[in-house]
Amino acid sequence: MAATPRLAGAIAEHGITALYLTTALFDAMAQEHVESLAALDEIWTGGDVLSTAALHRVLDACPRTNAVHVYGPTETTVFGARFSSRT
Repeated sequence: MAATPRLAGAIAEHGITALYLTTALFDAMAQEHVESLAALDEIWTGGDVLSTAALHRVLDACPRTNAVHVYGPTETTVFGARFSSRT
């Protein structure tokens, strides 16, 4: 995915500590730049089915990062439920 190198660079350059990604972008970052996600305290993802392989890749590479999968009706732009992988 063309956006992943820029996103990985922005995380490092700007000291980003929390991030929300669509599941497609989460999957791409987990595959292409998982090491950049280790700088995050929390990463939230949602909007579609979460790949367990991508989640495990992130959890393995980023032991201090809390990964949260959220769901909510997109037309209201809120999260109706969440699942935290570290708590």
